[in-house]
Amino acid sequence: LVWKVWAPSKCKFFMWLLLQNRLWTADRLLLREWPNCYFCPLCVRNLETAQHLFLECPFSCSVWKSVGDWCHCHSFDTVNWTTIEDLPSWFHNLIGALSGAHAKGARSMAILTIWTLWGERNRRIFDDQLKPTSRVLDEIKEAARMWMSAGAKHLAALVDHPISE
Repeated sequence: LVWKVWAPSKCKFFMWLLLQNRLWTADRLLLREWPNCYFCPLCVRNLETAQHLFLECPFSCSVWKSVGDWCHCHSFDTVNWTTIEDLPSWFHNLIGALSGAHAKGARSMAILTIWTLWGERNRRIFDDQLKPTSRVLDEIKEAARMWMSAGAKHLAALVDHPISE
């Protein structure tokens, strides 16, 4: 599900770490008694876990909905997500009823969205900079264009259509 998707290697490796629950989120830092912020930097409400950061955080849910609306991939809207048991099954089910080029493009888009959310998380922690959902969506759109020009042909199946932006 990760290694055969078109995405930059660093993004695929990051996704693999996420699915192994090996990201340095606050919950894992707490286990080692390392300093951390405790709260999710995106919503400042809950303990930062990988599942919360990418699936449950209201900010992330807003980004997922915006991305789903933009690329007409309704399985990205969190209201369509069933009960989430673990991250690998969530990623597997994220594609929904899509098949072929759309499914491959949706997996690339999911990795891109997760990578961008992680970048926003890091900007908030290390640079004390905040972007609204609309700016994060703009960043995802720009990165999607760059990925397509670099060879993500299946991603083009999702986003190469006339959309009023």
